Amino acid sequence: MLVFALHVNDSRVQLLHRFLAHPPVHSDDAQYKAQFGSIHKAADVWTCVYSPCARYLATASEDQCTKIWDTHHEYKLVQTLTGHSTAVTCIDWTLLRDGGEELFATCADDRTVMIWKPQKKTINKSEELEWTLLHTFDATSNVLGWFTFTYLRFQRDANILACGTENGYVCIFDMNKMQPLYTKCVHRGSIEGLECNKNGLLVTVASDCSIVVIQIPSTNNKQSLL
Repeated sequence: MLVFALHVNDSRVQLLHRFLAHPPVHSDDAQYKAQFGSIHKAADVWTCVYSPCARYLATASEDQCTKIWDTHHEYKLVQTLTGHSTAVTCIDWTLLRDGGEELFATCADDRTVMIWKPQKKTINKSEELEWTLLHTFDATSNVLGWFTFTYLRFQRDANILACGTENGYVCIFDMNKMQPLYTKCVHRGSIEGLECNKNGLLVTVASDCSIVVIQIPSTNNKQSLL
């Protein structure tokens, strides 16, 4: 994994760090190999995101793991988040409105979305953060056909999490109540990207060459997408 920093004053790009974030995993177990595709050759790192405070960097990989790195200490590994049974495909980080609760989300090929929350703990008289699993969403009962989760994104102002699937579904989850808010097939192909804005608009793009725009009502509003 490469980490770059742009020096604005002189417009120079400097390479700061390069390190092996998710080393290859070798196993003779046939089921293990079947789950991971190329994992026995290389553990592909698929996604990364900075924390809202910019101190921590999270990376996720085909090795089922998400790792948290401390940028204030030479990208020291702080914690490895486990729980997914297949490759972790996307991650996102947010501060929720009205209180600033910090949440971290991961989705994977195992069709689940996991919500994590950092909590302060004291180790050797030093205060550190530990990420604990808050909730797991399983979409297999709401999404028809074969699918995996491809991308996800928080919408902070509405306190929701939007996720896209490989078979064109959009799944929206309420972060206040930790429950599904909306599930619908909007594409005839794999969702390859999505983005939310502060006005409550969700945009998805997919392999069917189309763009879909969805208006998301506030979770404080009695209106429902369902």
